[in-house]
Amino acid sequence: MDFTKFVTPSMGATGILMLVVLLILWGKLVPKTTLDDMRSDKDKQIETWKDAYHRSEEARAVQAGQITTLMEVARTTEHVIGALPAAAGFDGSNDANAVAQE
Repeated sequence: MDFTKFVTPSMGATGILMLVVLLILWGKLVPKTTLDDMRSDKDKQIETWKDAYHRSEEARAVQAGQITTLMEVARTTEHVIGALPAAAGFDGSNDANAVAQE
């Protein structure tokens, strides 16, 4: 809202007082202590969210490390399970050797 249209040389002291009262009623003009309290509350909220963000990022880094470790274990397990048929002689490669030896 543009308050300059209310401020005119013909307004006088009563008009200015009325303007101040309206600003207080509309909530545009608040005491300094109220403003300081609002700012300190907002600063506390910002710090809380910053702490939560940093804890979240630390947890995400730990999670990424665990996933990397688990993927290495899964790859190793896949190779071991893939090599089991060959080691047990079920892949057919040992059958040719067995027939040749007979």
